[in-house]
Amino acid sequence: MIAQVHERGYFFDKDTVMRGVSGMAAPIPSRTADPYMAITISAINDRLPPSRVDELAPLLLEAAREITAFIG
Repeated sequence: MIAQVHERGYFFDKDTVMRGVSGMAAPIPSRTADPYMAITISAINDRLPPSRVDELAPLLLEAAREITAFIG
């Protein structure tokens, strides 16, 4: 999981927390330390296929970066 985050900037998996549900998460960068929060997207597997993950990943990463402005 950590290797996937280092490689892509986010993590994607399905059926991890609940069978039939996929999720993706990106760490929220911190200005003062290692990331300590994350932003996530979850949906039933049919609504989050690999093509949708590719579409949502840049938006997820941008949202994580934008949140950094509010956490100092």
